[in-house]
Parts: sequence; C-alpha cells; structure tokens
Amino acid sequence: MRRFERSGLLLVGGLATAASLFLALVFVPGMKRLRTIRENLDQKRAVVRRDAELQRTIDALQDELRSTAAYVQRWRGRTTRRDELGLLYGKISDLATAAGVTTTRFEPETAVALETLERVPLTLSVQGPSGGSQRLIASLEQLPKLIWVDEAKLLATSDGGETVQCELKLSIFVDRTKISD
Repeated sequence: MRRFERSGLLLVGGLATAASLFLALVFVPGMKRLRTIRENLDQKRAVVRRDAELQRTIDALQDELRSTAAYVQRWRGRTTRRDELGLLYGKISDLATAAGVTTTRFEPETAVALETLERVPLTLSVQGPSGGSQRLIASLEQLPKLIWVDEAKLLATSDGGETVQCELKLSIFVDRTKISD
C-alpha cells in the first residue's frame, strides 16, 4: 500500500507541477496576449467608429460646400461685374426714357469697398408724370442685376401737380472677388 501511496503522491505532485508549469508557461502568457489582442481590437474599433463619424462630418461639409457654391453662383448672377457697369448705366437711362420721364441728374459716386463687393452709389433725378416715376422704380426692381433703392423723394413741381421731380438714391453692387474652385 505504501507503494500506491508513494506513487500516488508522485503522480499528484507531477500533475501539480505540470499544472503549475502549464499555468506559468502557457495559460498566463496566453491570457496576457489575449488581453493585448482585445485591447488592440478595441482601439481599432474606436478608430473605425471615429472614421465613420468623420466620414459623416465630411459628407455634411461637402453638402454645405455645394450649397454655398450654388448660392455664390446665384449671387454672382445678380451682381454687376466692373466691366458691365457702363452698360448698366445705359440700361438705367433707357428705362427712364421708356418710363416717360426726363433724366435731370445722373451722378455715379465713388464706390464703397465691402469685403467681397463694391457698393456704387448712384443719384438719379428724373422729371415727368408721377406714373412715369413709379414705372421707373418698378423697372429698376425688375432688373436681373442687384440694385437697391436706398431713398426715393417725390416733389411736386409748380405746374399744378401733373409733373413731379423724383430723386432716387440707388446702390449698385459690383462683384470684386476672384474666387477659384
């Protein structure tokens, strides 16, 4: 029986030693590697989530950029280029004639530089029937180019009210940017 006890003890001791060696040499290092792999995987998943968020942000910014570019194009279609200013002055003069009024003063003033535009003030005085002055203002508002009527004064003349003097203070907006894509 002692033999069995002694061989049983040796067997248990050997198994315990083998288990300890397995734990020390295989299991614990394997768990450390597994933990490192899981940490790397978590970091990579976080990067993928950030990348997905960044992609959504990039997509939103690209949509906003397209929208802004379309707005700028529409705005540019409404502003006058510096080389078109003389043609626009001629068009305004033609509109006054077509409205049945006589131009008594046509005075462009010095341009005021804004960030991306210039505001060119224009004083326009006309004389004629009051309906003609109204038609002129309506025609100016219908122009495809951006013109603001800053001030309008209607003064009766001494001929009994059939003729009025109309003084308009206009602002013409001239594009001064050179934006490239």
